[in-house]
Amino acid sequence: MRFYLAKIALLIFLIPNPAFGQGVGHVSAQIDSLKMELSTATDSLEVADLCYALYRKYTFEIKSENSEMPDYLFRALRIYENSTEYGKLADVYNALAGFHYNRNLLEKAREYWTKSNLNYQKSGNDLQVAKSFNNLSLAYDYKDSLKLTYILKAIDISIAISDSTILGSAYNNLSAYYKVNEDYEKAEAYLIRSIKTAENIGKITTQQAGYFDLGLLKKTRGQSSEAIAYIEKSLTFNAIRSTDPNVMGAYEALVELYEARGDYDRAFYFQKQLMNTKDTLFNAQVNQRLLSLTSALEIEKSERTIDAQQSRIDLFEKENQLKNQRFIFFGVGFVVICIMVYLWKSRQFTRKRARLQEGFAQSLIKNVEQERKRISSELHDSVGQHLILLKNQAKVRGTDEMVETVGATLEEVRSITQDLHPVVLGRLGLTAALEEMLEKLDESSEVFFDREVENIDQLFSDDDALNIYRIIQEALNNLIKHAQAASARFQVKRLENKVLITLQDNGKGFAVEEKRLMSQSLGLKTLFERAEMLKARFNILSGQEGTRLTLELNISNRV
Repeated sequence: MRFYLAKIALLIFLIPNPAFGQGVGHVSAQIDSLKMELSTATDSLEVADLCYALYRKYTFEIKSENSEMPDYLFRALRIYENSTEYGKLADVYNALAGFHYNRNLLEKAREYWTKSNLNYQKSGNDLQVAKSFNNLSLAYDYKDSLKLTYILKAIDISIAISDSTILGSAYNNLSAYYKVNEDYEKAEAYLIRSIKTAENIGKITTQQAGYFDLGLLKKTRGQSSEAIAYIEKSLTFNAIRSTDPNVMGAYEALVELYEARGDYDRAFYFQKQLMNTKDTLFNAQVNQRLLSLTSALEIEKSERTIDAQQSRIDLFEKENQLKNQRFIFFGVGFVVICIMVYLWKSRQFTRKRARLQEGFAQSLIKNVEQERKRISSELHDSVGQHLILLKNQAKVRGTDEMVETVGATLEEVRSITQDLHPVVLGRLGLTAALEEMLEKLDESSEVFFDREVENIDQLFSDDDALNIYRIIQEALNNLIKHAQAASARFQVKRLENKVLITLQDNGKGFAVEEKRLMSQSLGLKTLFERAEMLKARFNILSGQEGTRLTLELNISNRV
């Protein structure tokens, strides 16, 4: 009876009620008290109910990553498995599936969602059966026919029982399936159904997601005006939602759409909105885009000013011609002079703009590298140390699976840190850094690398060495992603007054100039910008027999 009363109390404070004025500290104190009682309690259905409620409290209200919480969930599972409480057992299986799905452990998520579905069927809860089918579809790839099967089952059951609770979400899920499989007509039709269904039952989250996805679909189909309207419509729900997982995607899409239309004011506005929502790891990318838009705005304003000046000159000329024939020669001469001045200023402006763009690009690259170094250091010193501590704690108190998950997360953080700023470059030098990068690619990719690297340490400054490293890194990543090559040869040769670096593959090749001029090909543009910073000769030759990249650096008076 004691635990039953405690259970009632917990379920009451799980329901948000601002009138009680309960703060996080008060709630935490109640939870600590319940955890103390649970530690000495004998297993029973009431204990299982409390364990499950405690897990949901942490996960969905406090939103805390507490290493003890999965233990409570597994304790509830053990108790329910020895009972006939099929509905509650299904709830725990569903929570476990979500726990593994959020950590990208899809096989485990499928296993638990399948068990959840079977137990909901035993309990006779058709709505939860429909929900579990819709959830189960999330754990399958969009190209997998089972995904479509489970979505359709969720929809059929919802229609059969006349309950639209998850119907809007299922329609949205079905639309995503058809979009990935490029059946855009069906994708749009099901998105519209999703939105209408959500409106009928007042489900704000599904309405917002539906409008956002419909905008992206219109964007994919090249219907920019409708895309903008739907995406902006999705943002109108932000004021009545506590969180919006699509808001950053919406801002990014609107920036692209308005920028493509030449409406830099709106693009600039949404870029600023995006900056306010992004976290520290993405600030460098946001600033780069914002500065680019600012530059575009300034250029457009300057061009408008020049156009306005030319219009006034032409008008002045016409007025003079109408006033008096005697001033014809004067008027013509004045126009000619003005045109010459305009052309001269235009040429000067073009040259100045080119210099400013070059200086801006180089300054931006330096700032990005500094920001990467800072973020890398913070990740290593803060997040990395916390993860090491968490891993050690998991070894003592956690399960093997938890230790494995924390270990994998730690390795991923280390990988991100290395990508942000190559520590080996500063510790062992440029030659060792290049060797290590090639070694990793040789092990992790299907491309066979034949390499010949001579020692070029102490020939370049730290900034130059980092730029050389980034050029090779970007070139190798492009080779792995796009070249479809079976083998490649990488050479670093130290000659009398220069260093020659070449990368040759036997892939499918690409149109270099066409790619370089494309606004989306930022990676290729950055390669040339870095080469310009190095004052190096940089060339890419590509054809059906593969691609050859050469970087020639003069080493006289460099360091």
